[in-house]
Amino acid sequence: MPTTRFDIEKFDAVTNFNLWQIWMMTILV
Repeated sequence: MPTTRFDIEKFDAVTNFNLWQIWMMTILV
């Protein structure tokens, strides 16, 4: 189902963004 694949891709994008935010916080602190 295309919707499921889209949801998975969107979830991956959100996870990557969250990891990037944590990385930046760790570097700045």
